[in-house]
Amino acid sequence: MNNLLSKIAVIFSFIALAGSGFAVSRVSQLELSLPSASVSSSVVPDSPPEDSPTAQETDPDESSRNGQSIQLGQFSQVALDGQARVEITAAKRLETAEGSADNMIVLELRYRRLVDTVVGNGYIHLGKAQARNPDTREIYRPIANDKKTAPFFAKTLPTDAWADAFVWLQVPKEIDTVDVVLDKTPVFKGVPISS
Repeated sequence: MNNLLSKIAVIFSFIALAGSGFAVSRVSQLELSLPSASVSSSVVPDSPPEDSPTAQETDPDESSRNGQSIQLGQFSQVALDGQARVEITAAKRLETAEGSADNMIVLELRYRRLVDTVVGNGYIHLGKAQARNPDTREIYRPIANDKKTAPFFAKTLPTDAWADAFVWLQVPKEIDTVDVVLDKTPVFKGVPISS
């Protein structure tokens, strides 16, 4: 009887091991398909070297559209109590197949983990992102939950690695500069919106 129970236990152990291996492979595939998972282990400098091209030199069309573009490192803040850096890489009006979507902008961000050990939850939720009119203080919120990347968790990145993210905000077409308010990050003042 003991011999039979041992064989049954070995069979169940094998089935459990195979099931957990399958679950691990599925989780790995899901992590690779996350929209905010453009992760690089290379170090992104806080400011560009003097001999590197600027955004204006690499994309002359963008800067000529309305004369406003964001330079590398121009809008960069330390966040999460010094555990990460958040940089705004672009703020631009969305275009649809029918033409311009005048009241919507996409805010493109880059996160970078700065410390070896993350203390606390260490996340930034883009659902709390806001654009604010610098003159009237009117607040513009995200459009919908599916128009942003998942929250940024500093623990998911290796030290000095970066991840890209985005959020769509509803900003009237007559507004061409906003202050950007992000979760657990100082306010970005005077961010230009390109067409």
